[in-house]
Amino acid sequence: MLFVPFGAAMGAMRYKWKHAVVASLLLSLAIEFAQVFLPGRAPTMRDIIMNGTGGLVGVWTAAHLPAWMNGVEGATRRAWLMVLAVAVLCSASVWLLSPAFAADQYFAQVSPRLGHLEPWTGRVDTLRVGSATLTHGRVTPDAELRATLGSSFDVLITGSHGSATSRLGAIAAITDERRNEILLVGPHGKDLVVRWQRNASVLGLDAPWIRLPDAFASAREGAPMRLNLTAVGDSLCARVDGRELACAHRFGIARSWALLMWRDRWPSVARRAVDLATMLLLVLPVGLSARLAPSHTRWLAPTAAMVAAGVLPSLFGAPHPAALEWVALLLGAFVPLTAAHFARQRVAARSTGP
Repeated sequence: MLFVPFGAAMGAMRYKWKHAVVASLLLSLAIEFAQVFLPGRAPTMRDIIMNGTGGLVGVWTAAHLPAWMNGVEGATRRAWLMVLAVAVLCSASVWLLSPAFAADQYFAQVSPRLGHLEPWTGRVDTLRVGSATLTHGRVTPDAELRATLGSSFDVLITGSHGSATSRLGAIAAITDERRNEILLVGPHGKDLVVRWQRNASVLGLDAPWIRLPDAFASAREGAPMRLNLTAVGDSLCARVDGRELACAHRFGIARSWALLMWRDRWPSVARRAVDLATMLLLVLPVGLSARLAPSHTRWLAPTAAMVAAGVLPSLFGAPHPAALEWVALLLGAFVPLTAAHFARQRVAARSTGP
């Protein structure tokens, strides 16, 4: 996704699409090679392919989109195609962000030593998920645990605190036969991180996880630990050693950008800004297409796009957009129309002037 502007810039400079794709692949290869020397980063072929595809999309967009968007003929059809695209993207995002619990054999991991995570020095005495008390190893019967994870559930972990970790660690986890994470509870510094498998993870995409800041701020190594988690859908409330933490809520379609490039360590303000930009860009093509359509489509199509982005996902269990997200939708859908309306008025005034 980040290479789309790069490809678009090369297209604007009249480079051929082959050159843009090769340049994107070479630049991506250099970035992935640099990640070998960066702690916590790992190069992947998926990133190289996605970046090359982004460059191709960018150069194609720069070459063809202006003529396609500015043509009066077919403007109504384009506007409604964009509305349909918004509905499809929103529905797909809701599904990809939803938890996915595969029908595999599950294994409980208590204070696990997982190679991709920092070892945690604490101790777990009790791990309970719902009504099932789990011990390290195969979960039997796992069908009951899978049904519990697929609905609202409580997690209780008792033991003793470990030292603060510099990277993500694991207090307890549930994995499948291939050691894929189904549910992970772990520390990252003083924060508590909870992540579970989502449909996006199954398809190899990025997926956001929940971070509860300063959950272990008052924890001392070796002191008794009692961790309670209550999950309802994709919302999570926690209590650490009797201290209530602020609940983390479900991810809406504004967070769909995380499917391509989840950045957990970004400041919350930066993630929120990207959320709003995602909502604006989601409906902007509808506004750009509808500004050249007849008057009945000119205002109806952007309204339908706002309904598709703001209301349709909630029918599938996603949270309603926040107030600022509605503002971003409004700007993306109607600013192009308003600008075109005033431009037409200005032209009309000049043509009728003295």
